[in-house]
Amino acid sequence: MQENIVSHVGPKTLRASGVEVITGESVLRLLSDDAFLSGWTGLYDACPWATVFQSKEFVSVWYKVYGQKHMPIVVKEEHNGRLTGLLTLARDVRGLGITAAGGWNAYYHTWLVAADDDDRFIRRALAEVRKLFPKQKITLKYIPPNTPLGWLQTDAHWAARHVSRPFLRPVIYFNDPDIARFFGRKRFKEARNRLKRQGDLVYSQVTDFDTFVSVFDELAEQYDFRKGATLGKAPFRKNPLKKEFLLSLFKENILHVSLLRLNGKIIASLIATEGKNKWVHGAGINTHHPRYSRASPGYVSMMMLGQQLLGEGYQAFDLTPGGHDYKEGLANAHDQLYELTIMDRWAAFSTKLINRHVRNRGKLLLAGAGITSTHVKRDIKNWLRNSQEKLRLVQKGQVKAALKYKGGSHAKRHEMELFEIDLADLHNGGAIPLGINKLRDLLEYDAGRGRVSFGKFIHDSSRRFEGGEKCFTWVKEGRLMACVWQLPAAKNNGEKAGLPKAAVVLDGLYCHGMEQAGVVAFLSAVSTQVVEEGGVEAVYVSVIAADKSVSAALKQTGFSKVSGNPSQMQL
Repeated sequence: MQENIVSHVGPKTLRASGVEVITGESVLRLLSDDAFLSGWTGLYDACPWATVFQSKEFVSVWYKVYGQKHMPIVVKEEHNGRLTGLLTLARDVRGLGITAAGGWNAYYHTWLVAADDDDRFIRRALAEVRKLFPKQKITLKYIPPNTPLGWLQTDAHWAARHVSRPFLRPVIYFNDPDIARFFGRKRFKEARNRLKRQGDLVYSQVTDFDTFVSVFDELAEQYDFRKGATLGKAPFRKNPLKKEFLLSLFKENILHVSLLRLNGKIIASLIATEGKNKWVHGAGINTHHPRYSRASPGYVSMMMLGQQLLGEGYQAFDLTPGGHDYKEGLANAHDQLYELTIMDRWAAFSTKLINRHVRNRGKLLLAGAGITSTHVKRDIKNWLRNSQEKLRLVQKGQVKAALKYKGGSHAKRHEMELFEIDLADLHNGGAIPLGINKLRDLLEYDAGRGRVSFGKFIHDSSRRFEGGEKCFTWVKEGRLMACVWQLPAAKNNGEKAGLPKAAVVLDGLYCHGMEQAGVVAFLSAVSTQVVEEGGVEAVYVSVIAADKSVSAALKQTGFSKVSGNPSQMQL
């Protein structure tokens, strides 16, 4: 669909007042022009506010990977054969309209000019882009410090056609006189020691491309799982180009990749961006395995990266804006940034008016109620998760259930039934390939046939991992067919429920529209695995009483319903 937009609008070249606008496939051809690329490098090196996200290496990779999805737009200016101004853009980026090349993948958006430009280039460049695309807004997200913005106030034309918003970016500056104390924080030492007590803890940087390729899918799974639990999304699964983009950036020596391993297993990772002047930007891809969440492996990994950068003479670790509490807790300074949106006069006027009113009223209301930004972000996150669940119920035709759904701590607790699995007569489960604690398997959950939305399923799975539960999964043809969780001994309280001391309790059974034989075979395979690990007297499975099909399947195949009280267990 997007390719049609590219071919319909361009390729075009528009020249006016020394400024040239190039679009579509012509931009991709321009990336093979050695003279242009050489001029780009010179301009990038000389421009004091340029970031790596305006470098030819970063922008070229993004255009080549995403150029068919988002139409490239390059605005350039030359004097006497020398490149003196450059603005790289793209069209139809979700939520931004026309924006800087890189879109949401570029932490900072700005333009490049020669030292003697005096704002002429950017004003001309924006005017020509607006002529070519008169009905589209232009958004530059997070303009870096020192970018000249005075013209937005002194030029009457642009003063009436823009909206700007201030942001603060958290930074760790390594020239801070208290930097040694910063890395001696009690929280860091305690978290690191907590992990060390579990085995061999190793932090390392990935510098070899083949090594990066070999671990990439695992990092992507951890990232998708984290985003699935918080936002109900799986970015790498939804956008296959994301992998190609990051691998290509690594080849250009733009990425700084680090891993934290415990006993050889990756428990956290950071993918940051190498910037100009010994800066490292962000950890846009930061992951951890939820099984280790309580030991804060992500925090430990970020602090160890900071130690590495300090030791190697870096100037700063830019944590990037975004309002995350953990970033604020790490930063020792903040820099001023701005977001700039160019639009028509009336849209700019009305947007400013609304923003001012909402900001003033919001501050009064929140302050009066004692509500902080943390409360607001938490409530928005809960609202999004509950809305996704309600939408899923409506799509399944369960309108009444959607209207009654409250979610979170208000969710109805299900009545449970407990069944004992006859270990002397296990049904054949040998043909079922089991996965153990595999994030990849859980990400194959099909919300269309499940009881809850994808986001809630992953969120609940994450909480179970954090609580020390062990996950058994069965995936067939790219779909999660079944999963169940083994409660840790400290959590199942089996003796209180009248169960043997060495009993294993399985909980959270999920089956994807399976016949009873499949349910029984899966539980038999899991039970066999549990028994082989030793020290088990009995295996029980706790199921939701309202799930009649599963209960019936267990009863009909000889699983014994027991009188133990599942409510005694923390299910």
